Amino acid sequence: MRKGGGVFDRHTVDRLCHELLRLINEGPGKNEAALNRARSIIRQFSAIPNNYVREKAAETLDDFEAWFSQRRWRKLGTESDFRFRLYSATSKLEIASGQMAAAASKNRRR
Repeated sequence: MRKGGGVFDRHTVDRLCHELLRLINEGPGKNEAALNRARSIIRQFSAIPNNYVREKAAETLDDFEAWFSQRRWRKLGTESDFRFRLYSATSKLEIASGQMAAAASKNRRR
C-alpha cells in the first residue's frame, strides 16, 4: 500500500481522501461505523513521517469526531458550514500528503 519511507503513493492518497469525502454523507450525527472508518483512514495518514501531514490529519480527525457526534458539530456552525469545513480539512490533508507522495516518487526515480 505504501511505497518508500512510509509515504503513500499518489493513488493511495487520492483513494483514501475520496473515501473520507464519501463518509461526510454519513453524517451529521452519531454514526460509530462511519467514525471508526474515518479514524482508520486518518490513522494511516498520521503514520506519515511529516509533522505538517500529521497536523492536518489531527485537524481532520477532530472535525470528523465532531461531525459524527450527537450535538458537537452544531456548536461550530450550520450543517452546510460544517460540511464545507470537512471538505476543506480533507482537501488540505490530501494536498499535504500528495506533496509527500510526489516528493517520494521523485526521490525513487533518482
